[in-house]
Amino acid sequence: MTSSRTRSRRPSPTREPPDYVFFTDRSIDSATFAEPLLAAGFKVQRFPFKHNTPDEYWIAECAKRGWIGLSADKNITRTPHEMAAVMESGAALFVLKTTTHTNHQILAENFLRTAGAIIAFFERHERPFIASVTRPNEKDWEQGKPGHVRMWRSHKEWLEHRHRGRR
Repeated sequence: MTSSRTRSRRPSPTREPPDYVFFTDRSIDSATFAEPLLAAGFKVQRFPFKHNTPDEYWIAECAKRGWIGLSADKNITRTPHEMAAVMESGAALFVLKTTTHTNHQILAENFLRTAGAIIAFFERHERPFIASVTRPNEKDWEQGKPGHVRMWRSHKEWLEHRHRGRR
């Protein structure tokens, strides 16, 4: 059985990051977020679509191209047709949880600290899924510790939820 709470250290600087492409949606599409990931050796596909492109479209494209989706838009998990887009397209989506004081630089730093856990989660779980990536508490953050990765909704959970809703 897989633990829903995964912790890992930042990938070793002597080890190459895996050959995955991380797609940034418009909520985190900035040089401030992408450049640290690129500098660490990650492949990043910045949002190539028009700003008003519906989430359902880029989610399906992301899945079709095999990209791992990154977003700070929690509404994807609350909007039925966007959640369905993730589940029906077979996407892997990590929602980077934010607070009032979280900026793209902090999100990038947390991604890099937590990258080992994010990659392990991706490799361990069958797609489609939505997972959350959170920062550690303030004390752990100051000590350079990684954040946490948790399953938000698996395909099985989504199907069960939809089935319950139709009764």
